[in-house]
Amino acid sequence: MPPHSKRIALVLLLAITAILMAGCAKDSISWVDEGASYTVADAESLARRLADDQNSGTPVSQAYDLRQAALADLRGNGDDASKLADLLTRVFVNDVRSVPFYTEAARVDGVDTWLVIESWGPSGGTLESTRLWVFERATGDVILATAVN
Repeated sequence: MPPHSKRIALVLLLAITAILMAGCAKDSISWVDEGASYTVADAESLARRLADDQNSGTPVSQAYDLRQAALADLRGNGDDASKLADLLTRVFVNDVRSVPFYTEAARVDGVDTWLVIESWGPSGGTLESTRLWVFERATGDVILATAVN
């Protein structure tokens, strides 16, 4: 095989590998807006069910970069998701120990809210716990903040 043919074959192999890897990559954050309604207890149950494994064992030292990537991904889901990303950026300016992985626009106890479920961990540790935040959409006020595991 001529040398240039080997190079072409290698380039094609690398291109195919890159395409396949891109197809397998998952978003760093989920955005759901399906008009769901929850009670506070239902929202807590949802957070327990979704307790995140994708960040399990990840050093907290990587949380800031993962958080920034998640917020950038969230902004790609439309105006409402962008408003939530802006709220999270504004409210948690110095939060370097948590990574949101699930967000949802829903009603909780009759109030229009945003649910945020995030992985978090102690300084110097790993992202080992899950926390639920519920924000009132109209004001951005925290309605509920609780650790679920």
